[in-house]
Amino acid sequence: MRIDVRTFGADRLVAELHDVPEGAHRNVVKATQVTAHHIRDTARERSSGIAHAPLYPYTISYDVNDRGVGDGVDAEIGPDRDKVIGGGPKRTPGHLDNIFEYGTPNSAPIPHVNPALDKWAPDFERGLRIAAEQALERL
Repeated sequence: MRIDVRTFGADRLVAELHDVPEGAHRNVVKATQVTAHHIRDTARERSSGIAHAPLYPYTISYDVNDRGVGDGVDAEIGPDRDKVIGGGPKRTPGHLDNIFEYGTPNSAPIPHVNPALDKWAPDFERGLRIAAEQALERL
């Protein structure tokens, strides 16, 4: 017994399926970068005006780590404890992050990173949903 199978467009489908994860990953990286940028800017705004640490907002930064297709992406957002800012002697007000965010028995908290994350989380989720939808549209 002999069976003949003919396929039309199978190679194209396989190529498109191969491109879907890469395209989706690219969009996830973009969503992560944009959201990290917004969180950083919002945290800087919320922490500006601290009289005894006016340069503190400038220590807040972000790093995006793209581990590749299938492995994911992450972002680290917050004060860089080692960032030297300002002139003169070394100033590293980034080490004050927990004191400002959560306060101490002697000082009130100045929430800035956590509220910024809360503000931008829905936008990030929307970006991930768009990335998934666009990947599926390519099929």
